[in-house]
Amino acid sequence: DDVAIVVVSEFARTLMGNTGNGSDHAWGGNYFVASGSLDGGRILGSFPSNLTNDGPFVFEPGIVIPSSPWESFWNGIAQW
Repeated sequence: DDVAIVVVSEFARTLMGNTGNGSDHAWGGNYFVASGSLDGGRILGSFPSNLTNDGPFVFEPGIVIPSSPWESFWNGIAQW
């Protein structure tokens, strides 16, 4: 109960392919926390309903604006 394991992605990827049929670095990512005393079983943040470039949280070339800032994740770890 005194240890928390935090797994963090290095970066996200664009939703749309680039000229080489790959994807570029983007904002956001995914984070995973495991601990015996963690009140878990939840997904925090929100998922955009429109993942096209016309969506309110996506801009060309398919970069999704994260719903939660990087610092908010670490705030919960620090308070624990």
